[in-house]
Amino acid sequence: MIEVRPIFHRGHNGRGILLIHGFTGTNLEMRPAVEFFRGSGFAVSAPLLAGHGTTPQNLRKTSWKEWLYSAEEGVHQLLTNGSKVIYAAGLSMGGLLALKLAQKYEFRSIATLSTPIFVRDTRIKHARWAKWFVPYVPGTREKKAPHIEQHIIPYSRTPLASVYSLSQLIEEVKVELPNIKTPIFIAQSGADETVDPTSADYIYSQIGSHYKQIRHYPDSSHIITLDHDRHQLFMDMAKYFEEITWELEGR
Repeated sequence: MIEVRPIFHRGHNGRGILLIHGFTGTNLEMRPAVEFFRGSGFAVSAPLLAGHGTTPQNLRKTSWKEWLYSAEEGVHQLLTNGSKVIYAAGLSMGGLLALKLAQKYEFRSIATLSTPIFVRDTRIKHARWAKWFVPYVPGTREKKAPHIEQHIIPYSRTPLASVYSLSQLIEEVKVELPNIKTPIFIAQSGADETVDPTSADYIYSQIGSHYKQIRHYPDSSHIITLDHDRHQLFMDMAKYFEEITWELEGR
């Protein structure tokens, strides 16, 4: 297996961005976003979440609280390296973690990318009980397009305890959405094979943010940061971040 490490680049414009990968994935999913924002002068932190990029056995030993702690380490890295303004963006489950962190840190803005409130895989509904009898389920992931496959390191099986922990995180974030006031950019891939696209609409309607924008990207699958619309996505995110910064600093 390829060894994966946390990614960090120092910036020069006083701004930092936290990029959080998804469930069972790695920060390689965020590599194109890392390069885009790095090229714009941002300090960039793309942590590797606990239990990810290793083995299913290691993932099984962790929960969403450990994943959140890993993401939070990226925030501290940006702060200690001089970022005065911080943004956070998360792919899939990473978006849930960004929403959790937004309740603790004063991010200028956050972005959720194909983030689940509703998922297509019905196994998540039964994971709470099934995990005691079936520790792992085989990976059912269909092979993706070559431009995506080259950036991902899939597990051959998924621990149901981890699936259950993900479901707990989803339910907790659902309840907390009205209390989150951070400006938010919500992106949803149109050909998402993992997340029900109505998730984006739910986040948009329920979040307490006064500043919010939702965009749909019809030509991309779930891992939108690697798919056809990625360049447009990154430009849209950067534009939104810039507009929010001008709006809030101009008061």
